Amino acid sequence: MKSMRFLMFVFCLLGVLSTKRSLAQNNLPPDFFKAINMLNQGKFAEALPYFQSFSSSYETQAEVWWWLGNAYYLNGNIVQTEQAYKEALIRRPDYLEAFSNLIQLYKQQNRQAEAEALKQKMDKNIDQVLRDYFSLVKKKTQLKSYEDALNTLNKIVNDNPNHFQAYKERAIIAMRLKKNDLVKNDLEKALAMNPVDMDLLVMAAKTEAQQKKYAEALVLLGKALALDDRSAYLYFQRGNILAKKRDYKGAAADFNQALRLQDSEGVYLYNQALMSMVQGKFKKAKAELQFLNKQYPIDK
Repeated sequence: MKSMRFLMFVFCLLGVLSTKRSLAQNNLPPDFFKAINMLNQGKFAEALPYFQSFSSSYETQAEVWWWLGNAYYLNGNIVQTEQAYKEALIRRPDYLEAFSNLIQLYKQQNRQAEAEALKQKMDKNIDQVLRDYFSLVKKKTQLKSYEDALNTLNKIVNDNPNHFQAYKERAIIAMRLKKNDLVKNDLEKALAMNPVDMDLLVMAAKTEAQQKKYAEALVLLGKALALDDRSAYLYFQRGNILAKKRDYKGAAADFNQALRLQDSEGVYLYNQALMSMVQGKFKKAKAELQFLNKQYPIDK
């Protein structure tokens, strides 16, 4: 994993605000808040010694170990990142954010079996009441009873104001209901709690793009690509936004990169041909569409 990925990623400043209350509840010192600020400012190397010190002084606090894991990750220390997240889970077996980050870490290293095993463990360790609530949300969503699902998630959030998964799920439902203010609020809070969740970064980027805030959307996708620059999906998403900005050269470059990484989806080939047409390269577009038809023939 390239060190530039970590240097390119910057923590969302809202993370400081959302964690302030939980830090106070855990009786953590003001310097802990200062160290989080350093991460927000991109001072990853400077912040790391603080979190290492806190892990000794407040070694029973799961949140301390989770932030230490984030600091290690942003400094490119993957082995220490994994160990810190595991320490957080030892101290809090239902720590969803630690589970989520560790599962994502395993996936990035192609440790799929370990990621799946950890996900199964996470499911078992979540509080039974919350599991029941989320199960109800899932059923309501499958029935397209989105308002009912939203009401259930509102209850989870009210009872668990620092619950990462609740904010993430509510943002998804709110998007379906086109409650844009709630989407923005929940995405900001969820990203503040877990700023290395790529699903959230993509969701936030799509939300900004829908409001034609293309610059903001591109920043968010840049953060996601800093975490995983081998994702064809991310390049495809960024290409679409660049095309909306009429940056056709940049869009074509991203679609090309998506094609190089994953050419099994006809949509990538279609977009490549589309970009050629937009640029007036009609012969090139015709050849690309003919190739597309050979690769993915339409059933008659």
